[in-house]
Amino acid sequence: MDSDKFVLNCVVNNIKFTGLFDGGLFGEQIMTDRTHSHYQYEIHIVADGEYLVEDINGKENVKVTIGDVIVIPPNFYHSSHADDTSKIRNYAFRLEIDCDKKTKDSIAEYNKIIDSLTNKGMIISYSPWAIPLISEIKNELLSKQYGAFDLAEIAFKKLIIKLLRSILKKSTSKRDELSSGYDDNIVRNETINMFFDNNFSNPNLSANDLATHLNLSVRQLNRVFREVYNISFHKKLIEVRLALARKFLIKTDYTIEEIAERVGFSSSSGFFVAFKKEFNVTPKEFRQNAKSI
Repeated sequence: MDSDKFVLNCVVNNIKFTGLFDGGLFGEQIMTDRTHSHYQYEIHIVADGEYLVEDINGKENVKVTIGDVIVIPPNFYHSSHADDTSKIRNYAFRLEIDCDKKTKDSIAEYNKIIDSLTNKGMIISYSPWAIPLISEIKNELLSKQYGAFDLAEIAFKKLIIKLLRSILKKSTSKRDELSSGYDDNIVRNETINMFFDNNFSNPNLSANDLATHLNLSVRQLNRVFREVYNISFHKKLIEVRLALARKFLIKTDYTIEEIAERVGFSSSSGFFVAFKKEFNVTPKEFRQNAKSI
């Protein structure tokens, strides 16, 4: 299997769900202004930005934005439109559905799910919980750590269950009809976490960069950080970098200088000082202690 293609499976109530992940798992830019269809279900999770999706009849352009999940049935022609695709983060995967064990109950369950996913055409549901789950799947598959594939399949199963609960209960394109227990603050917080995940290695990263990303002033951003993390932007950034540095020290043979550069420190001395202040040991001592366990 290609390194950038993954197949995840899960079984729920004797129904088998197969997720086919390729470039769309990595937040690739959407394909715009081309009407097309697929043989499987296509799931889109909008993690940032907004764009228009045109339905099969070409009569309506529906705006989708951060937190929306789009379910497109097989052989359903659709197209997407955006003025600037560089501002959009859109995760996508193909989904196949079949009976795992064909019994009277499982066939009835299968038909119920297929009817719910297909009869109404394209479904758009505001489901911000999907953002952290798809991000978890991506991070596990890319980590190549022990048990990563198993953890990715667990997250995939949770994503499928929550998606089915949302769709079987109701289908909506209205963003004011929120999924139970979630609100725009959840979306904002997940956006912040993804921003750090994607940009921590930039040594020049600043609070202004994130404020611009969130369409906030730096003052507003600082207030958000006090509310969410009870620390400053700079402190949070250091925590993210040092957490990854610890993993590199344990699991790789990178030099201290290489690790400092990879996690975004502008100098190895700055990395040394920050690491010693946080953990009361030097990076070299930490690596030696970890290897002796």
